[in-house]
Amino acid sequence: LLARQGQLDKANEMIDKLLQEDGTNPLNMELKGRILHEAGKLDEAATTYEKLMKSVLENRRLPKDIREEFADDI
Repeated sequence: LLARQGQLDKANEMIDKLLQEDGTNPLNMELKGRILHEAGKLDEAATTYEKLMKSVLENRRLPKDIREEFADDI
């Protein structure tokens, strides 16, 4: 909601706190990438998406087809 309201710095601070608690949560990682992208920080967004893709592909708790589909959608 903060990002939609143009409060990208505040949104970024909040998602960073969530990632400190659970840095492997793919939804938080995807949101971080989206916030960075909207803020025009494209290199940082790309790095975040790369980390997300690697994390999902390495997550053996997810079926292989789900991992690959998720990575393709990023």
